Order: sequence, then C-alpha cells, then structure tokens
Amino acid sequence: MRSENINRKDIIKELLKSIPELDDKGLAFVYKQVKLIIHNMQIDKFNIQIEKQNKKIVENRKKGKTESKKQSNKKVNLIVEVENIGNNFVIKINNQRKHFSLGEFRKLVNISHISKNQTEGTEMLFRWLRKERSDVLNDAGITTNKSKALIELRKVLKNNFKNKK
Repeated sequence: MRSENINRKDIIKELLKSIPELDDKGLAFVYKQVKLIIHNMQIDKFNIQIEKQNKKIVENRKKGKTESKKQSNKKVNLIVEVENIGNNFVIKINNQRKHFSLGEFRKLVNISHISKNQTEGTEMLFRWLRKERSDVLNDAGITTNKSKALIELRKVLKNNFKNKK
C-alpha cells in the first residue's frame, strides 16, 4: 500500500477492512495509538493557539501595553480538569491550557499541601514552575509569586486533591 497516493476515504476503508483481522492484542495496540495521535493533535492545536497569543503579547508590549497590568485587573480563570487519556492533567489558567504529567501534577499538589500558608505556597509554586515549567508562567502572564492565579491554583490543588508521595 503506497500511502502517498491514498486519500482519506481509502485509508478509512482499508482500516475498517483490516480491523476484523486483528487479534485482541493488536486491536488494543491500534486503539492506544489512535488515542495517542488524537491527544498529540490536541496538544499541537493548543500550542498553535498559545503561539498566536504570544505573538499578540509581544505586539502589545511593543505598543507600550503591558500584559501584566491587564492580567492583574482580570478575574483569574482557573480550571483544573483531568484528561481521560493516560495520566495527563490539564490546568487552565487565564484561558491558557497547560498539560502536566502525573509526576508534575503530584509535585504541584504536594507543594500546595506542605506549604505552611498561602505566601509560602505561592512562592514554592512559583519557584517550581519557573525552574521546571516556565512555559506555564509565560503563557498565563504570571510574573510574580503574588499572582492571583497562583493563589487560586494553590487553593484549588490543596482543597480538591490528596497529597500522594
């Protein structure tokens, strides 16, 4: 089968014809691959959106408008949702969706639980994100550990997720 000459309809037809020939192990493998490809396509789509927003931020800064002032006046839009694909978590801050692995997410929950108070918690979250996931801070417009978004993130993580080590 020469893939460069096959159109979408032919590929779908060929896949549907081939599925009954697969054993359970092969079918499970194909299913996981399809889920992974769809997940990667979603991430690519989000990354394109983020790139567009980053260009707008740069343009606004060139015009003298600072995004950080806009962000401080905005209500924080924070949603934590669990993806069904594998052990991935999505944290949505200020309309920016960021994907976290299970290990990364557990670290954020751990920081939220072990911190003694809000100030220490947001400082620890800011330090960890700056070191491990600076893209989250940049994309969400978080420039300080006193950000309303970090305060809300700590509260959501601490109140809704158990600390597992």
